[in-house]
Amino acid sequence: TYNGESSTYSDSSSTDNAPRDQFGRLLIPEHFDAPYIDDVEHLSEVMQQQLFLLASASRTKKRLKRSAMESVLLQVCQGHFVCASALADIVDRDSQSIRQQYLKKLVDEGRLRLAFPQYKNDPRQGYISTVQPTTQGSGDR
Repeated sequence: TYNGESSTYSDSSSTDNAPRDQFGRLLIPEHFDAPYIDDVEHLSEVMQQQLFLLASASRTKKRLKRSAMESVLLQVCQGHFVCASALADIVDRDSQSIRQQYLKKLVDEGRLRLAFPQYKNDPRQGYISTVQPTTQGSGDR
């Protein structure tokens, strides 16, 4: 169950002793088909640096073109689910505004997938990229 008493996901304190990978990401295979980043604080220093590097454009500039911000979000969500609050920490933006301005559109377009499709507005909602990152800047499609 998602929010029942027996759930491993019912509240944040229950994730403190949940199984994590070497990077500090939650591993709950009965809920997620990929690791889940619930809190930047739980991540290893290496993983934090990697994610902050991917998000450097949004961390250093207050205004980004929509396409640049979408690209940052898709890269940060590559290979793991990231909850909205952790994503906001990583990209140094407000979680409400990134959810409204970017995440909903990326989900609607199928470029991000929800951890809990049945609970779209849950504050612990996680997002994972469905698109492979483009390594070179030539030709988006």
